[in-house]
Amino acid sequence: VFRRHGYQDVYRARHARGGETFTSAAPHSRIDYILVKGAVQVVSAETALADTRLSDHLGVLAVVR
Repeated sequence: VFRRHGYQDVYRARHARGGETFTSAAPHSRIDYILVKGAVQVVSAETALADTRLSDHLGVLAVVR
């Protein structure tokens, strides 16, 4: 649905696979995304904050222009 409306998944723009974010202790599902729309250049996208004391999800960090 998002793709049909012009949104881009920033993690997938930089990586063909991976990006699992749940659970932070043993990531096996990809359930957290950063979506952008329009003339955006995705410089980088990574999972981040692998600390089970902070959250049960990993964070997604992206640099876009």
